[in-house]
Amino acid sequence: MPRAADYRHAARVLRARGTALTETAATYRRRHIGELGRGPIADAHDAAMGTIASRLAAAGGELLALADLCERRADVCAALSDDLWRWHIANTKVRARPPAARPLPSWIAS
Repeated sequence: MPRAADYRHAARVLRARGTALTETAATYRRRHIGELGRGPIADAHDAAMGTIASRLAAAGGELLALADLCERRADVCAALSDDLWRWHIANTKVRARPPAARPLPSWIAS
């Protein structure tokens, strides 16, 4: 089962790649649109570059959203791990029943 550190690592990687795609999209808009001047070929070129920039920006946004999701999952995993650790420490001499568990999110494998 993934741990909080695994989700935080994934979030860092996704955030770096999402940021890179977003910056690349901005570069396409800044450098490539309008570089050929005017005319039908320039218009087709600008439309294609605009589409590429939009798709890069959308992909970057999706990766950033996934990074946020991984951060939230890392927080949940850390909280669950802390709860388990506190129970373990509190019950080293006498093993009591585990505390009433909060419902686990559906994405946590049982």
